[in-house]
Amino acid sequence: MIYERKKFFSYDGPSNFALLPMNHHSNYPEEKDAQVTTTTVDGRGSHCHQVQFYRGFLYVVDLGADTISCYHYDDSNGQVRLNRDRVQAKPGAGPRHLLFHPDQSLAFVANELDSTVSVYRTDVTIGKLEHLQTLSTRQNVSSTKENYPAELHFSPDKKYLLVSNRGDDNIAIYNLNINTDEVLSVQDHLNIQGSGPRYFTFDPTGHFLLVANQNTNNLTCFSYDENKGTFTFISQLMNLEKPQHIVFLS
Repeated sequence: MIYERKKFFSYDGPSNFALLPMNHHSNYPEEKDAQVTTTTVDGRGSHCHQVQFYRGFLYVVDLGADTISCYHYDDSNGQVRLNRDRVQAKPGAGPRHLLFHPDQSLAFVANELDSTVSVYRTDVTIGKLEHLQTLSTRQNVSSTKENYPAELHFSPDKKYLLVSNRGDDNIAIYNLNINTDEVLSVQDHLNIQGSGPRYFTFDPTGHFLLVANQNTNNLTCFSYDENKGTFTFISQLMNLEKPQHIVFLS
């Protein structure tokens, strides 16, 4: 990700992340003056999976250490420092992706290893996350089948939070109950017409949901009815080579 002319990378394995200055002429990152920041004391079990900027703080999601770390970023010199104590997720949860609500002081985390999604109250003035709720992403919560949540997004109207399940091969859909302590409640589980939904997103119009199914090499498309809050399968692209991401170009 790019922020203030710096490019941040998280490493899918080692216990660190890197900050690389961007070349102002080429818009490519440079290794010169790169900073590498270690996220844990000893690195054992660490698995940095995501870096995310939000309101002047840098959040690092560590799937292996079950932590979310908040760093203060100094845009005058590009330095980062740990801002406060790391948020400790449930041991073995495996936090993978962090998503901040655009209008409310809330953050959501997809936990890959125990098939859950967690809700946190945010304090943007100090970069604090306070745990509020954790729910299963599974339709059958007692299932012993392997399952690994991957991506999470809000619906365009911000009525729902969606989380993909690789294994159960569906998308968990939650009602967003912003003004209550139980922020999430299960609304439905959508059959994604494929296997291994590593990534999904809505198109720029907000009328269509697209799902990249890595295991079945297809991309499936659903129409979204905002009035009814329902999704309808309409088409698919076949014979793609392990699709993992979707980007719309203008």
